[in-house]
Amino acid sequence: METLPVELAQLKHLRVLDVSKNNDLKIPADFSQSTSLRILDVTNCNSFGITAGIPALEELCCDACTEVSPIDFPAAILACTGLKRLSINMNSFKQIPGELTALTALEELYMDGALCYINELPDLSSLKNLKKIHASGIYNYPASPLVKQSILKGFFKITSLEELKLDLYRRWLQDLKQDGFDEIAKNLAHDPARLQELSDLQASKADFGDGRMVGHLRKPMTAEHLKGIGALQQLRILDLSDNMLAALPEELYSLPHLRSLNLKGNSFTIDDRLQIAERLPDVDLDVRENWVPNEVIDTPSAKLWKEVADLIEAGNELWFNYAGEPLNAIKKYNEALEYFNTGKVKDKYLFLYLHYVKTNAYSNLASDDDYDDMSEEDKKKGRLTCIETGLKGLSLIPADMLPDTSMVEFYKEAIRIMGNAVAWEMHETYEDTAKMEEALALINQAAAWVKDKSEYFIYDTKIRILLRLGKKEEAWQLAKKTLEENNAYSGLNDITDSKEYKQWLKKQ
Repeated sequence: METLPVELAQLKHLRVLDVSKNNDLKIPADFSQSTSLRILDVTNCNSFGITAGIPALEELCCDACTEVSPIDFPAAILACTGLKRLSINMNSFKQIPGELTALTALEELYMDGALCYINELPDLSSLKNLKKIHASGIYNYPASPLVKQSILKGFFKITSLEELKLDLYRRWLQDLKQDGFDEIAKNLAHDPARLQELSDLQASKADFGDGRMVGHLRKPMTAEHLKGIGALQQLRILDLSDNMLAALPEELYSLPHLRSLNLKGNSFTIDDRLQIAERLPDVDLDVRENWVPNEVIDTPSAKLWKEVADLIEAGNELWFNYAGEPLNAIKKYNEALEYFNTGKVKDKYLFLYLHYVKTNAYSNLASDDDYDDMSEEDKKKGRLTCIETGLKGLSLIPADMLPDTSMVEFYKEAIRIMGNAVAWEMHETYEDTAKMEEALALINQAAAWVKDKSEYFIYDTKIRILLRLGKKEEAWQLAKKTLEENNAYSGLNDITDSKEYKQWLKKQ
């Protein structure tokens, strides 16, 4: 599609227009007169598709609209003066113009992979409504240079920010072959100084980790690159993941409203991570997948933490991937929990994770090699412990989960798995209505976060609890919907094969 009928611009109730993936599209300038259009998506449209500003527009998504060679920032975007949300991810710009400050209503700005050619950010501090910025440091094409860490300080001037994502600014070691260097050089023809920086980086060698000395595409990120972040006194959510950071600036600890800090995929030692958690007790902290080569664990607290982590890993190996020993895994988890119960170790995530895997192991006792030899009394004890452990685990999840943070996906998974496990074991253990109502409330929480068809077993649990409560219509409607969406699911065959369900289905 190369154009749009101008009559579209005259539609008084047209609020959302998605014309993405139309490479040659040119939206007529008549659309600048539209007073109703609020959301426009021109993703993957070469040259952005828009030819004139649309002042009434509130959301514009124009991701991946350029090739690898950088272009001037489109003037038409700057003329969309009513924008509240602008997404320009994965584009190649020569500059981010100071005229962006004309977008005074702007609240959210997404620039992941769009800053590869930028040497300096303009002063955007006058955008007082700007609350959220995502600015990942990854390139948008292999023939693009990596984003410069020095531009980060420009974000720290925007004191209205409440959410800031600055991930993937880590060190990058790679020897460019001549043709690879030539490709990047061609795209930096407009910026000789930047090209010389790249040449100097390639000449600067570092140990790749296997004895090879390799050139840089970007030097390591350090706490110095975050100097000035303390000015963001309204900041609530900060993502510094995958940066290979080994230290934080002192001023970060003084951000009064910080609620979520993502440090996943960095290089903090165990002791560093424990100290960060101690200094930020009210922050939802993600320090998973930190790795330090040849780490020396020499403090008492780090040694104890490592012992717990090793016990959890040993437990997981006993029953993950159908290993067949959840009972022995639970023994390992109980050993690990004792470190928390005696106060030897404090780690909010690890404590929750332990309850998550222990609950999950109990809910899978039937897969244990020794399950058939267990007495009915021991099986019931297992169900009751599963309920107790799961309820405790669910109580550890923050009631006010922040959306779009790194930990929230784990929290949702924990709610799904533990909520389903507890609800199922309550269904198997109790008969009374009060317990079934409690189970229904739990399974409703789990069902709220079902991701895909692989988790339809959660609906299975809900259907059976509804039937136990005598809510047949609701149960059968859910069974019908579940099978319509996933006709390969066989867990409900006993219900759908019943005469009563078939009679009900015929009336629908």
